[in-house]
Amino acid sequence: MKKITIALFFFFCLFTELYAQEYSLKYGKITNDELTMKVYTKDTTAAAVVLYDDGYASYEYTPTSGFKLEMELKKKVKILKQEGIDEATISIPYYSGNSDERESISGLDAVSYNMEDGKVVKTKLDKKYLFDEEISNNYRQMKFSIPNVKAGTVIEYKYKLNSGRVYSIPEWSIQSDIPVVYSSFEVLIPEYFIFNIETKGYENIKDVETTANQTFTISNGTGTDNTVTCQSRDIKFSAKEVPAL
Repeated sequence: MKKITIALFFFFCLFTELYAQEYSLKYGKITNDELTMKVYTKDTTAAAVVLYDDGYASYEYTPTSGFKLEMELKKKVKILKQEGIDEATISIPYYSGNSDERESISGLDAVSYNMEDGKVVKTKLDKKYLFDEEISNNYRQMKFSIPNVKAGTVIEYKYKLNSGRVYSIPEWSIQSDIPVVYSSFEVLIPEYFIFNIETKGYENIKDVETTANQTFTISNGTGTDNTVTCQSRDIKFSAKEVPAL
């Protein structure tokens, strides 16, 4: 499996080219090509294909809780065959152990889109079908199944992972058992954190690193807050047309 490792964990990818077939990278925008797509030409055997998988991680700071890591994830999948409907059942694991490092899931949204009688039918996930389950003493998972999914459906979901585990970037994988059209990951790392980056695998990965300024509000303990500006590494990874593993 193709992965990028940052320190103890890894992450990945971004690219925004359009092909003859129009795919949208904007959440909530579904194109006619996506809805009418019958087969993925790069892999005609695929039961489903990831149209885009996008992640963005950054550090936030509050005087009361210090640094926290926030990761936003968005994903869109086209179901091509009946055997691909399992892609609509999602499990999101998160750390629930030490209170200072605990993770939480917020802003969850999930939708299915179908073309019926020439019209787009949009079905949202009912929160009563959202389950929070214990996996082990230190881990739980958010689990749900997106409704009204069949061959031809486009599914889309997004959520935020809020984490106190500031020393590790959450895992990001670009490759799975179905092909991926676009995969992208961007991370903004303040100069206070030093990470090593290691790449492994054979897929073509584009990475671009620039410097950005970040501003944090720091409490000095006397009731007065100070604004601190630091330099941050803005690292963007991207891949396209990743084959199924």
